[in-house]
Amino acid sequence: DRKLTKELCDVIDDFSLVNFSTLDIQDKESVGNLVKLIDKSNGYIFSSIDSSAVEFSKIAAAPLDWDYYRTAAVQEKYMKDDEIVQKTSGMQ
Repeated sequence: DRKLTKELCDVIDDFSLVNFSTLDIQDKESVGNLVKLIDKSNGYIFSSIDSSAVEFSKIAAAPLDWDYYRTAAVQEKYMKDDEIVQKTSGMQ
């Protein structure tokens, strides 16, 4: 039982099957970005297009919003510069 759980966790970790993202429920842009990310993750973005390879490639090749940039945008909006420096340098 524990071995199966460990192996399952390893697969989830190896293939990045679980991700975390930021959300400010009062910010429309934040909610919209999360909805886009969820739709892309579960394949919903492909539900409304034809089965042509061109349409699939347009969506699949769309630029990614990397975790680093999403996190940086939240830090910039909600944290003061000195808080960011303390967190990144490990000082408190």
